[in-house]
Amino acid sequence: MKTRTETVVKTYYVAEAWPGIETETESYAPVIAGAYQNPYAWVIVADGRSIAWGMGANAYLGTCRDSSQPWAILMRLELFARWCREPGFKERGPNGVGGSIQAENARFALANYGCKNYGGGLFKQHDGQYDRACLYLDYTPETLETWIDRFVEWAEHGPVKHVTDSVFLNGQVVREGCRHTYKTSAGGKITCDECGKVLQKLW
Repeated sequence: MKTRTETVVKTYYVAEAWPGIETETESYAPVIAGAYQNPYAWVIVADGRSIAWGMGANAYLGTCRDSSQPWAILMRLELFARWCREPGFKERGPNGVGGSIQAENARFALANYGCKNYGGGLFKQHDGQYDRACLYLDYTPETLETWIDRFVEWAEHGPVKHVTDSVFLNGQVVREGCRHTYKTSAGGKITCDECGKVLQKLW
């Protein structure tokens, strides 16, 4: 009987700035390298502050969504980077095809994650009778109105195409047909800041 000895050399791609993040998968190498151009990319996908893009976000499927393991962080990072490269909804083709509001929001996250009071939530469209489109998006207090506008445009002119009667954010009305901004009092009453109109929650 003969014996044979074989020496195997493995190459690991290591994220130096993030101890423990390394992989043998070569396809992740450009993802790791690209993330160094914006360190927020690592933080966005690793923690839960970003509702739309962090750990646990609905943008990710399967077991990588809720795991803090290195392989899961790398999978989320790859998917997030892919969203950042996609054309935005403004660049869509005819009939709302080919563009994504989520791509715009991913790039927004990359540029604004360090802002004070950065957060996100579930935007939901109501047509006056039924709940319609819904989407998780990140925003800052200063950009909330802009993202409501973008959500309504996507809901009305994208693949869903329903008329908007009101918009909810995390279960609270943030826009009604008059386009006024509402706030909720301690007693649960929803009142328009501008005209004083009381609006009942629709769900």
